[in-house]
Amino acid sequence: MWPSGRGTSPRQKRDLKRVEVSTQITDYLNANSANILTVPYEKKDDANGRTHAYTVSYVDAQRLTGLRADKWEKVGASYKQTNAHGVEFTLSPSMSWQVWWRVPESLVQKSPTISIR
Repeated sequence: MWPSGRGTSPRQKRDLKRVEVSTQITDYLNANSANILTVPYEKKDDANGRTHAYTVSYVDAQRLTGLRADKWEKVGASYKQTNAHGVEFTLSPSMSWQVWWRVPESLVQKSPTISIR
């Protein structure tokens, strides 16, 4: 849950330019201690039928920190910032302040592919 500050959530304020909102969100993201496991998959069709190829990927939590409250840039309806590791963060206030990130492939540790028919 987002830090609320004076009983008003960032979603209600929808204004990252306000210093307290920017600081609250940035502090919350920098306090992240969860590593990320993702399981992207790809459908492959061949002579034997369709195969679903899964890859387990890992991103260390430290790669998702290092944000600065004064570095958010407004891009359209969202705010963006890239940390020192090259991870691009996007905040979407119109979508309940969802956080999206793009992690450079060099920071992602992948396991061998697991195929299921």
